[in-house]
Amino acid sequence: MKRREFLQFATGASGALLLGFRGSSFAEQELAGGDNEFHFDQPFDGAVVHERCASPILGVIAGADGKQLKIQIAGTMPDSPGRVEVNDVRHPQRKIPLRQEGRKFFAESVLEDVKTEFIARWADSQGGRPRVARTRVVWLKDSYPRYRFQIDDNSFCTRDLHQKGYKSIFDSPYLGMFRDFNKKYGAKVVLNLFYSTPEEDFNLSQLSDKYKSQWQDNAHWLKLAFHARNEFPNHPCLARTPKQFGEDIDLIEREIKRFAGEKVYTRTALLHWGTVRPESLPALITRGWRTLSGSMWPLRSPSSSAYLNQYQVPQRAMRHLDEQDAWYNFDNGLLFVKIDLCCNRVPLKETLPTLQKAYDNPNTREVMDLATHEQYFWPFYKNYMPDHADRLDCAFRFVTERGYKAIFPEEDIFEQVRDRV
Repeated sequence: MKRREFLQFATGASGALLLGFRGSSFAEQELAGGDNEFHFDQPFDGAVVHERCASPILGVIAGADGKQLKIQIAGTMPDSPGRVEVNDVRHPQRKIPLRQEGRKFFAESVLEDVKTEFIARWADSQGGRPRVARTRVVWLKDSYPRYRFQIDDNSFCTRDLHQKGYKSIFDSPYLGMFRDFNKKYGAKVVLNLFYSTPEEDFNLSQLSDKYKSQWQDNAHWLKLAFHARNEFPNHPCLARTPKQFGEDIDLIEREIKRFAGEKVYTRTALLHWGTVRPESLPALITRGWRTLSGSMWPLRSPSSSAYLNQYQVPQRAMRHLDEQDAWYNFDNGLLFVKIDLCCNRVPLKETLPTLQKAYDNPNTREVMDLATHEQYFWPFYKNYMPDHADRLDCAFRFVTERGYKAIFPEEDIFEQVRDRV
């Protein structure tokens, strides 16, 4: 389902989500491309692949109209006698050769275009109801190694500009640090802003527009985005109604464009805490949101089970995303990407090993998502990290030495083919 179709079907005039992501068991069945007994195991529905991936990619072959990507297909069948057939929807009369081993089926096929959909049909030899499963995969033909970098929870730096009245925004030690990283490594930076400081002693409406031309001159590497109205309460995107949530986005967008200009505003990929109400998703989608990113730490932290469904992503898709760079939700048109490193959470001595682990895995090597939080830069903050800048430098050096290109989220290769998905 295309994003426009999703919005027409899922939202009413009020913008409330009518369909939504139902209980996780139902959503996981849909995402499996069938049901618990009959579904595709690979490629995963919504998988985003490229030719340097590992499984399910088997290699690149020459086709009549250019290169094709050869892939492995696998799935699970009901535990009763039956027969399965698999087709590429572009060639419905052409059955894909496969083999059955117990409850598993295996086949090989090719991807010829950005999107390929496979349909599997299972017939029960004892006369039970037939089953149908499907899976859709996105092939980024022109993918290349790239990295994104975003900083969450920014409010102290804008307050600092307001209070100090610097001649240049880069007289701010915080913004000056990022200019140095841009000069040294070509880094591109997105600052995700709160409207007000935690203490509410400053908000963006107070920030002068006297720096506007300077923000504009540096928009090719430095952008500003919405994060949340305030750091507190925790999970503010859950606390706010859909209407309030949309108003918060619009408020911060207006202020950024007022004091920094149109070119500087961008849509963040990181919402505060990575949580949002299901009925608030249309507020993002109708405002042009396309990509969301988050950490996978909830999957490995028993105490954080309440946060497993980041951005309302079902757990089955979360587990897939934990092993990959990205997952595309065909139901609402949102791309989800995994953060490989949050610098303030990983000690300096573990920064290189963490990045190296992602680099050594073909399924997570192509795109590096880097992030951190503003607070740890400032000496007055209770959890100040003196080596915060060193951690960032280490991460930038790693990706630069390995030939990664710095991009903003909206510059990703996926954006160039989205209309064909």
